[in-house]
Amino acid sequence: MKISTSSIYRILVMAILSIAIVGCSSSKKATKGQYDDVSKNAIEKEARTWLGTKYKYGGNTRNGIDCSGLVVEVFRSVMGIKLPRTSAEQQKYCKNINKSELHSGDLLFFATGKKKKSVTHVGIYIGDGKMIHASSSRGVIISGINEAYYKRRYLSSGRIEKVYKKLRNQEENVKKQSTKKTSEKQKMPSQDDILDAVINQKLDSIYYNE
Repeated sequence: MKISTSSIYRILVMAILSIAIVGCSSSKKATKGQYDDVSKNAIEKEARTWLGTKYKYGGNTRNGIDCSGLVVEVFRSVMGIKLPRTSAEQQKYCKNINKSELHSGDLLFFATGKKKKSVTHVGIYIGDGKMIHASSSRGVIISGINEAYYKRRYLSSGRIEKVYKKLRNQEENVKKQSTKKTSEKQKMPSQDDILDAVINQKLDSIYYNE
């Protein structure tokens, strides 16, 4: 069986393109997850690592921590932000939001002392009506924000604007990188275009050399 010259070149070009495609796929796998840290769940993930830590008034270590200390340590670790030390100061530091506007990473403030209007407790909202906080009797736990005890003592919700500004900037950078890659990919010729160009170039050289 005799194979034409153009058929041989077509087979060779297809083989080269297959190798190039495999190389591109490997490159994608290498960069996948590059922006995994850009997530609003990062605060929740860090807060969960403190679950089970015993309560210690004024504490800020894994050996013992209080409610406001937990908030300070979580946001320092994840975002590099230094927050006020007490729950009352943290309330003032936050932008006040409605309870219905809560997102993972926002804070909830409660009056658990004798004064009904004074902030004495804070928790980190993690979504689904739950928060992570340092309970004086049980240590760092997850509680429902609508449990009777906390519902009666709820005062306000707050958002640390600096955190969301930082997250938005990170997300915008990711989108820009993604858009840039998509644009560059769209500019690349398709496999059929490359194949046709190579074959046409070879056919032209054969034609003009005859």
